[in-house]
Amino acid sequence: MNNLPQQNGNYFENLNGIDILKSIVQISSSTKEPDGIQRVQNLIGYLLKGLGFFTEFLPAIGGDEKSLKLLVATYIGSTQKTITLVGHADTVAPFTLESKLLNLEDKLIAPGIADNKGGLIVGLLAVGEYLSQIVNPVSIRFVISPSEEIGSPGFHHHFTRLAQESFSVFGLEPALNNGSLISSRNGNRWYLLSVKGRNGHCGRLGRASHNAGNEIIRLANLIINLESTAAPDLSLNIGSIQSDHETFNSVCGHVFLKLDVRYSNQDTINKFHTSFENIISELRFDVKKRNKEVSIFYSIEDDCPAMEKSFQDFGDYSHSGGAADINYFGPYAPCCDGFGPIGGNFHRKDEFIIEQSLHSQAEKLCQFMIRSMNEYGFSHLTHTHLWKEQINVGGDNHGDESF
Repeated sequence: MNNLPQQNGNYFENLNGIDILKSIVQISSSTKEPDGIQRVQNLIGYLLKGLGFFTEFLPAIGGDEKSLKLLVATYIGSTQKTITLVGHADTVAPFTLESKLLNLEDKLIAPGIADNKGGLIVGLLAVGEYLSQIVNPVSIRFVISPSEEIGSPGFHHHFTRLAQESFSVFGLEPALNNGSLISSRNGNRWYLLSVKGRNGHCGRLGRASHNAGNEIIRLANLIINLESTAAPDLSLNIGSIQSDHETFNSVCGHVFLKLDVRYSNQDTINKFHTSFENIISELRFDVKKRNKEVSIFYSIEDDCPAMEKSFQDFGDYSHSGGAADINYFGPYAPCCDGFGPIGGNFHRKDEFIIEQSLHSQAEKLCQFMIRSMNEYGFSHLTHTHLWKEQINVGGDNHGDESF
């Protein structure tokens, strides 16, 4: 039975944010659960259609017909460029048979409830209220990735185009603990280093061995030392070192190292990369001089740009060290993130939101959408009513087995 609100003139008044959130939280949609992710996208897409949006699913580069797609919902308003909202349907922790949706005092607790299902509901409610207030609304896009938690691979070219077609971009990631918005985000670059030597017996090859493990330790020390000598906003973390041997008495023939680099601006990563390449070149020369049969390679597995500050005097802002999909929009359009609910314990089964922040953040986002119209020359389109004291004005439980 379909308990979702009917798409008619009173559609927005029938939306109950808490009920919708409870419905989608109980759809398990961790990154490894494509069916659940698709159901969350379909449900939010259905609700947006009721607000006058049309929806399309865009394929990833390298994807096939069975691959998850990027949901882009568009409301055609009075402007060519759009206000764009950015969220995602995937979560880190699944909603398992042991999971529970708990309501403790002022908190709602469940896997994925803040990151990012609560954010999707904030976006939905803010858009609904905006359209109910503005007589001549601007065009709006609502972008929902199926794979943000693993970097949204294959969708970055879509992000670039959508950003270029936007005059403002607002992210639905959770707010900071104090309720501040996120004015800037670190970028991240992932390096995969590969050092190949020659396998052998430790006792037979001895000190003259061509040990890939020894060489990658030398390399790692040189690279990590850059953190103390480079810009203060540079953060380096080794996530993994894996070799082709797991035993004693063996010379390591091939080893991989995963390096995570975080930075706040393009100048920092450019300087780091120059120093990084110099270290690689010097070590290659050194092993050749020592007659070692060692090869050193690297690749960049992910390259997410920093989101630098673009909005001014719109509210209380802070910087976030984490990256998100909105980073890819930053080079092309003014961006601000953190419009999702206030919460905590992200990526854990006891993730939570402060229930009232679902409404206060939706109010804040709606006000930003209106102010953004004025800031970018569309004030002649604005005709508003007072913000309703409560967005959540009732309605049924909006679960539906078809989603």
